Amino acid sequence: TGQLFKQFAVTISIATVFSTIHALTLSPALCGILLRPSKTGVKKGFFGWFNRSMETTKTGYLKVVNQALRKSMIGLLLFIVLASVAFIGMGNLPGGFVPQEDEGYCMVNVLLPEASSLERTQAFLDQVNEIISEADGLRDYLTISGYSILDGAAIPNAGFSLMVFNNWDDRGKEEHQSAILKNLNMHFSKLKDGIAFAFPMPSLPGVGLSGGLVMQVQDRGGVGLSTLQQVADEFMNDGNAQKSLEGMYTTFRANVPQLFIDIDRDQVLTKNVAMSSVFNALQYYYGSVYINDFTYMNRVFQVKAQAAPKYRIDADQIRDMEIRNRDGKMLPLGSVIAVKEILGPQSITRYNMYPSAKIMGQPGEGFSTGQAMATVEDMANTKLPASMGLEWTELSYQEKAAQGGTNMIYVLAIILVYLVLAAQYESWSIPVSVCLSVPTALLGAVIALNIGKMSMDIYGQVGIVLLIGLCTKTAILIVEFAKVEHDEGKSVFDAAMSAANLRFRAVLMTAFSFILGVLPLLLASGAGAESRKVLGTTVFGGMLVATIASLIFVPMLYYIVQKAAGKRSKANGSE
Repeated sequence: TGQLFKQFAVTISIATVFSTIHALTLSPALCGILLRPSKTGVKKGFFGWFNRSMETTKTGYLKVVNQALRKSMIGLLLFIVLASVAFIGMGNLPGGFVPQEDEGYCMVNVLLPEASSLERTQAFLDQVNEIISEADGLRDYLTISGYSILDGAAIPNAGFSLMVFNNWDDRGKEEHQSAILKNLNMHFSKLKDGIAFAFPMPSLPGVGLSGGLVMQVQDRGGVGLSTLQQVADEFMNDGNAQKSLEGMYTTFRANVPQLFIDIDRDQVLTKNVAMSSVFNALQYYYGSVYINDFTYMNRVFQVKAQAAPKYRIDADQIRDMEIRNRDGKMLPLGSVIAVKEILGPQSITRYNMYPSAKIMGQPGEGFSTGQAMATVEDMANTKLPASMGLEWTELSYQEKAAQGGTNMIYVLAIILVYLVLAAQYESWSIPVSVCLSVPTALLGAVIALNIGKMSMDIYGQVGIVLLIGLCTKTAILIVEFAKVEHDEGKSVFDAAMSAANLRFRAVLMTAFSFILGVLPLLLASGAGAESRKVLGTTVFGGMLVATIASLIFVPMLYYIVQKAAGKRSKANGSE
């Protein structure tokens, strides 16, 4: 999150510097060139209608402000209620890290029963490919058998497919990534010979292999891999029964048929065989060994030695392989080894030193990743035995690490605004009415995010920080003029009314030019659209409500704060 906030801060800061230079130098010059007095003095057409509408609206607005100032205690109570709703709403918004983007491609993982042959896996992949080829919005796909992309291991009963979608401009809403994945998984669930499921890629490239939730169930008590698989399977099934979770899945298998070769070291010594000869024979015959390279048709090929396939069909053939002892005699491997059939894990993953089972999942429909993670943690506290533990990994780990740190950013932003204004106005009271405009922006952001059914992720948090600066800027436009009017001798009441009258049009034009400017974010599509929508929704809703509310509450709050400050000054003077 630090990198994202840094990029945002650098962008906004540099843009503000250039905007300030432009406002102080080029804007006055352009006003002198472009603005000319009207020859008739009366605007007609659209501009005339616009001016009349603004004057009518301002008349009604000033009546409302007048009543708010006269009944300031009622207005203050209403403001406290709205601020409470805003803060409670912020706390109840579903949390998240980054929205799941339509990355333009996805993956399909395939897993067959333990000890399935590569030929059987390929036959099942042909069924998967038939479903993929009929999917809407697909441009191309690539299928690889014998390798598990999630485990990073070469195993015969696994495979995966990489699917590339059509360009975003060529796909409608019905061909969005979420719709494609839902349709694919619905068809994959009907397959009988194995398991196939499509999953999205992470929204932050390089942070893990998949989007959604990724966790590791750890064997912290050393109870064994079979127990680990049993616990992981039960945890996965319980998760799929929750409304806030779906698509829980694990590739961990602890009971895969295997061959265990037990070397009889006494026989090795008796028959004068070197241990390296035994190991090399197993490596050469069954694991293969690199010999050299050769060039053919301008291409370089590797030469590897290995026993022919017909000599690697049956486990008993291992015993028939021959090795040479130190006396130069050839001996069958079976004279020094015993081959046993056992059950064991296909591959062992260790996370933080503990054997672990990786479980993937997605938030249920209508739930955020933050809500889904809270459900998983509750399940872990109640269902996992004492010998097991749960750790987040990949994108989920980053989300967990980022939780709870943004509240301090909000507080520091408000404090910084307050201290700068206090130094500028040489007053501790005047900035208070400016900073109190922040809750109105938060209320608008909460309403907009709830209407859009979005979570408060990192882009929403960036939007909140931006709102703190924007809504205080709007409040300054009113408070600055009220202070000037009050310094010139007007009462606090008249100064607040005069500032509301003078700055009504400027506040609306400034705010709505920004609000209309973020409309493209609300209507974004294509790559990165989900992030832009969250940011746009937060800022649009916050500025819309803050602009309307601040026009009424800021003059009222200025009046209340200044009256209280005046009474305190008189009390201190009388003492």
